[in-house]
Amino acid sequence: MNFCNAQAYRYIYYFDDQLAVTNESKAAVIGKGFKEDDGLFRLDYFAKKEKNLLITAHFVDSSITILQGEFTLYHDDGTVQTEGSYLSDQRDAIWQQWNNKGLKTDSVFYKNGKAILTATFNYHSNKRLSFYSLNDSLADTYRTSSYNDK
Repeated sequence: MNFCNAQAYRYIYYFDDQLAVTNESKAAVIGKGFKEDDGLFRLDYFAKKEKNLLITAHFVDSSITILQGEFTLYHDDGTVQTEGSYLSDQRDAIWQQWNNKGLKTDSVFYKNGKAILTATFNYHSNKRLSFYSLNDSLADTYRTSSYNDK
C-alpha cells in the first residue's frame, strides 16, 4: 500500500479510542481525508501519539457515514492485518486477515454482508501450514485438513 498520495489531505477528523468523533483535545486518533479521483472519500486514521497509520477506509462522501470501497487495517509495524471492501456499508467480496508474522489466518467471501465461504489457517512454529478449515454456507459443507511440520 502506498502511503504517499499525490492528493493532499483536505479534511481532518478527531476520534476517541473507540473511533467515536470527539474534539481535538480528547482525540486518540486523527483522521485525514480527501476525495479520490473515483469519487470516493478516503480517510486515513492515524494514532495521535505514535502517528502510525491504523486504518485506511473509503466512504461515499466526507460525512464518513457509509463505507464504500477498499478497507485496510494495519498492524502496529505497518503491515496489513485485514483487507477487504465494502459495498453500501456491508462487507463485500473477499476479506483476508494476516497475523503479525505475515501469515494469512482467515479468508472470507461475503455477499450482501453475509459470510458465504470461510477459510481459516493455522501454522507450525516453522511457518508451514498445520491446519486449514473451509466452511461453505451455500453448499452447507465443512472441510478440514492438517499437515505435519515437515
